Amino acid sequence: MNPSLTSLTILPEKTKPARRRKSKLPMWRQWLDLALTWLVSRKFTRPPRRLHLRETVCLGEKRFAAVVEFEDRRFLLGGAANSVSLLADLTPPSFANAISTQIRTGDK
Repeated sequence: MNPSLTSLTILPEKTKPARRRKSKLPMWRQWLDLALTWLVSRKFTRPPRRLHLRETVCLGEKRFAAVVEFEDRRFLLGGAANSVSLLADLTPPSFANAISTQIRTGDK
C-alpha cells in the first residue's frame, strides 16, 4: 500500500456562517410576537398558586394583621418586626364536622 495515500487527511471545506433570514415584519412586531410567546408559555407552564393574601391591616409601627388563604382554609395572622403568629383559624367547620359535634354534645 502506498504510504502517501494512507496518511492523507481530508479537511472539510470552510463554510460561511449561516445568515439569519431577514423578517419582513417590522421590529416592533417581532418584539411583540416574542413577548406574547413568552407570556403564553409562562401562563400555561406555571402551576396554579395555592397561597393567597386576602386582606391586610396595618396596626401601627411594624405591626400588621392579615387574612391568608391556603387551598380551602383561611387563617388570621399577626405580624411584628421579627415574628409572625397564627391568631386564629377562620375556616368554617364543614357540615359533617358540625353534625358530629352536635351529636356528641347532644345539641339540637
